[in-house]
Amino acid sequence: MESKTTIHALLQGTEIYVPDYQRAYSWDSDMTASGAATISSKQVAVFLNDILDYISFERQTHYYLGHFIFEQRDNNSYNIIDGQQRLTTVEICISALLSRIEALNGQLNDDELTLKEDILARRTKRHFHTVDYDDSIFADYVIEAKPFDKEFISTLETESQRRILAAMFYFRNEFSKMEYEQLKSIIYAIANADCTTHVVSDQSEAVQMFIFQNARGKEPTKLEILKAKLMYYVQIYAEKDDERTNCLRLISDKFAEIYRSISILERYHIDEDNILLCAYRIHKDKLTAYFTQDEIDKEIVVSSAKIRIVMQLTDTIAHSFNAITAFVRLTETRKYEGMEDLVALGYFSLALPFIVKSFAFSSEDKNRLSKALADIIARNSIIGTRAVLEYRLGDVFSGELSVDNVINRIEWMKTTDDSWWAYWNNNAFKMAVEGEMWPSQSVKYILWRYENYLHRNGKGGYKSLSPEDLRTMTVEHIMPQTLPEGADTGYDSFDGADAESRRMAYTNQLGNYILISGSHNSSIGNGWFSEKRKTYCYGYQQREIQDMTSERNNWTCADIDKRRQKLVAFVLKDI
Repeated sequence: MESKTTIHALLQGTEIYVPDYQRAYSWDSDMTASGAATISSKQVAVFLNDILDYISFERQTHYYLGHFIFEQRDNNSYNIIDGQQRLTTVEICISALLSRIEALNGQLNDDELTLKEDILARRTKRHFHTVDYDDSIFADYVIEAKPFDKEFISTLETESQRRILAAMFYFRNEFSKMEYEQLKSIIYAIANADCTTHVVSDQSEAVQMFIFQNARGKEPTKLEILKAKLMYYVQIYAEKDDERTNCLRLISDKFAEIYRSISILERYHIDEDNILLCAYRIHKDKLTAYFTQDEIDKEIVVSSAKIRIVMQLTDTIAHSFNAITAFVRLTETRKYEGMEDLVALGYFSLALPFIVKSFAFSSEDKNRLSKALADIIARNSIIGTRAVLEYRLGDVFSGELSVDNVINRIEWMKTTDDSWWAYWNNNAFKMAVEGEMWPSQSVKYILWRYENYLHRNGKGGYKSLSPEDLRTMTVEHIMPQTLPEGADTGYDSFDGADAESRRMAYTNQLGNYILISGSHNSSIGNGWFSEKRKTYCYGYQQREIQDMTSERNNWTCADIDKRRQKLVAFVLKDI
């Protein structure tokens, strides 16, 4: 492989693999939830726009696609160590271009067929392979360019698979607007783009090159840096060649598991940094521990058992990702309300170490533990205290975990008046939910919990809401922040010097909020209550508003007070 080459020459006659211990495809193409097949893209759009800018200026030099690092596998076969996101996008873009050209002209000409064979595949021999768990999707819908629609993308197993097809969808959509001459300019700009390469012969050099590259302006994730450092420590501290080889293989295998978990967890919007922090807290058995690379470096350097610590930490990280993946998948069964409550919170990093430690417990015990943790974390968010919850739960986390000990501590914290612990008690919680509350994620969560409470105690007619449903819901002010014009709007009027402050105090009360879909919220706007009331027919809370106003078409301050009292009683009992 030449150190300075073109994309065409780089791929021609080679086979390039993304090893499973590398991150899967992560460039974003955000698809809209509407019926129209439209995409607003992030990195993928930047990639295309940069090429279009290059073409528009008619530069004499070739477009530059950056530096790539490869690890030699065998003759003309390589693992890509750095640059896989760009190279994956090149393959997707070229495939979409060739598909559009073939659709326009009925066939590809000889030069275009040569590019297809040299960059994508020559008969059954492909030039680029992504991670194993995404590769069949990549082969079918990128290399072979099989047709698919927008709805199909959402059915795929991993987020990286969805990103691959979303990028393909984006390129196809953009290229459908272009004619042949422009498409030809783009495909040759990419094929003839300059790039530089560096090939290493073993993982030791690959790890060192990764660290060197990413110390110069790039921003790898904490997990990627830690992976490289762990492999680097094996290289310099393993005393025997077979120990070094076995440990590097085990780390690679563990990170293959980790990246597969990440590709699943992304759909739940769980930050990998939070899981890394969780793994470190389990490694230290300390709920207040905070991960930094410096702390890992110090621990390994001063230890007399450096390799053992490296391998233990690797195993703990992999186990943490696997355990949390298994946990969130359990919530998809819709059998465990407590687990759903915790996932729906959306910010539950404090709970993750408890989840991992409870991995071997029964589902019933994990559900009880999750419910208790969801309650105290929700209270912490709603009350907004600066007191640190980790310090209050640290002793029931360390050592052998007992579900009953954790639950008993949290239940006691809800009622105690001890000044060190009382930040989250019922009095503090009641004050928070009785006052003004802006329509935050916490308010959405309360209303989501209330809707499911009504479902459990109702007579049927509406389904319960999943954590995924919550992400599509919004908080609606029943009495709007900006009152509509007219004499008979259906809302109370406010007089006097402090009229506006009193009106806003009622507007931003828990009793004036209702959970509705985003499209529903947009459609009703700031309308009269009589018009809004007609649309409240999609859930138990909306039925509740209908029942409260069954004989009239107005929503009053007395109604807001009455509903607030009901919701406050609910949260004090259920949260």
